[in-house]
Amino acid sequence: LTQMLGGDIWIESEYKKGSTFYFTISNSSTDKSIESNHITVKNYQKYDWSSYNIIIAEDEDSNYKLICKFLEKTRISIKRANNGNEVIEYCNQQKPDLILMDIKLPVMDGLEATGKIKKSFPEIPIIAVTAFAMNDDKNKALESGCDDFLSKPFQRSDLLSILNSFLKK
Repeated sequence: LTQMLGGDIWIESEYKKGSTFYFTISNSSTDKSIESNHITVKNYQKYDWSSYNIIIAEDEDSNYKLICKFLEKTRISIKRANNGNEVIEYCNQQKPDLILMDIKLPVMDGLEATGKIKKSFPEIPIIAVTAFAMNDDKNKALESGCDDFLSKPFQRSDLLSILNSFLKK
């Protein structure tokens, strides 16, 4: 995560004495990465998704804020759902163009919510976004109706690429 935020992390440890953890992150709004001990600016493709509405189903504030930060230059309209029930309610109110669905949500988990949404709105792409990154987890998500899978932590470029594949009209 620190490298995705343009920083670095390291540890100094002495046996039976303890460990000290260090990290740095950039406070610049420019997308940066550490590459061969040099900071280089990545050239990201420009996306204009100002005509699209998505729901981010994410109960953890830090994860939600990171996704929003990754998407801020795309001009996409974002609505947040904190649990599976909220995602379903939002879909019934105003059908989104895409849903980023965390799997481990309170009240109703993301897989159950996906199944219910797909019964009413099979055309809405749902991308599972989860820390559960094993092949079995991916298969469960796809079997539940998710259209694709993105495991945390992920790079900004991965998120943009997967959204672009579903938002092209």
